[in-house]
Amino acid sequence: SLGFEPADEIENVNSKNRKLFETLNNITFYSNSPIYKNFLDNAGGIGVINLIPGEDTVARYTIPLYRIVSEDKILYLPSLSLAVALFGDTSQKIEFKNNSWIIGNRQIPINDGKLLVNWHGKKGTYKNISIADVILSDALEKNKIQNANLFNEIKPEFFKDKIVVIGQTSSGTDIHPTAMEMVYPGPEIIATLIDNYLNDADLTNPKRRKFITEAPFWSNVLTVMLFCTAIGYFIMRTKSIFSGIILFLLMLVFFILLSVVIFAHPSIRISINMVYPVVFAVLTAIGLYVYKFYTESQSKKVIEGLFGKFVSPQVLNKLLENPDSFSVKNQRKNMSVLFSDIRGFTTLSEAINPDELVSQLNEYLSAMVDIVLKYGGTFDKFIGDAVMAFYGDPLPMENHAKNAVLTAIEMQKKLVELNKKWAEEGKPELKIGVGINTGEMVVGYMGSEQIVDYTVIGDNVNLASRLESLTKEYKAGIIISESTYNEVYNEINAEYVDEVKVKGKNIAVKIYKVN
Repeated sequence: SLGFEPADEIENVNSKNRKLFETLNNITFYSNSPIYKNFLDNAGGIGVINLIPGEDTVARYTIPLYRIVSEDKILYLPSLSLAVALFGDTSQKIEFKNNSWIIGNRQIPINDGKLLVNWHGKKGTYKNISIADVILSDALEKNKIQNANLFNEIKPEFFKDKIVVIGQTSSGTDIHPTAMEMVYPGPEIIATLIDNYLNDADLTNPKRRKFITEAPFWSNVLTVMLFCTAIGYFIMRTKSIFSGIILFLLMLVFFILLSVVIFAHPSIRISINMVYPVVFAVLTAIGLYVYKFYTESQSKKVIEGLFGKFVSPQVLNKLLENPDSFSVKNQRKNMSVLFSDIRGFTTLSEAINPDELVSQLNEYLSAMVDIVLKYGGTFDKFIGDAVMAFYGDPLPMENHAKNAVLTAIEMQKKLVELNKKWAEEGKPELKIGVGINTGEMVVGYMGSEQIVDYTVIGDNVNLASRLESLTKEYKAGIIISESTYNEVYNEINAEYVDEVKVKGKNIAVKIYKVN
């Protein structure tokens, strides 16, 4: 039961014999601050006013009841607010049930011996009256003073049937940082707690405010895991860093608002730890962005190493802007492939000086590759004096057949210009044949463990090479297959040449000459 021992018994409590039992907390009394017997004889009751500051020095909890073990005696001391709420009825039994202290018809939720204060508002929620106004009002009533204009008159009836908490609220005295305000008067904290025990804890009170329940540890862990997982998922799915940051901030604000609603809603009143989810969410976001930055930079290095010299700067920039558009896996795709070869190059190489030959060949190949890149083609490789290029990869290209044919046409025109220049320089003229085919082919990494190339293979690639060889037989500058012709006949001037059976093909292929 709630009982109080004489002051001399409390003064002699030995700290070595004092211990914590169950959900009750110890309290320390020092020899130089005794509770005098004269004070106890003239007081209706005593209570503890200790505040429980958190790690951030903010007071959020109170201890309703303390247990002291002194030699063979057990002393129970209530907090001042509980002592006031139970004043005149301190003989009630206390039970511990469902994480709550049950005292009569009152249920006080306890967590590790502490009660989370049920704040009713900011400072000023409970009326504050200056002690000077009380003294001067009393003097006025007894006709000791005459002028009542200098203070607020307080009638004695105002205090009837009320609980009055007396304390200091001036700056630097009984002021504490709380979860409600950083500057909160101590007497109002006591008043709030008395209200908690009298009204909020009274199960028979229809207007009682529900106490705040702290979310259990496992639910906070689950919240952190789910929140971080959701943030991780959306960050990894969002391609733009700016969009990802905006989405992260929106999710963070949503979580905070949801936590506030769950905390403030009168029928829920659950306190969710917001610090750990927010901290871990920020760390998750930072970690994922570092990971994405690293992987994307590595991916860009790979792409730049593969295509830096084989595609146009425009295509390369698009690949670097969106590395996900490029797949490292081998694929079957509908594309166009171009082969260009110099006629009679072997004979030519035997007739002129090697240095002059290489110089002229380099000038020619540079011009041809520039044209390939101009039309969005991917330069594949040099095969001796031949040029191989394909269209439709690494970036998709709807008009790859047309671009391949336009490349071949401009190659022939550029060669005319180069031949005029070389004639003036006394160099031999060159002639080329170009073969183009469109169809399904395999594109991807090919080669050995030491040397790897990104190229195209398949029957349709071989057919393009065969068509390039047929340009000699049909004395044509450009020959395209039927599949390429079907893609460009409305835009390119081409005429039917023949139906031939090329090496590696059992079925004859229609070929067309581009004029």
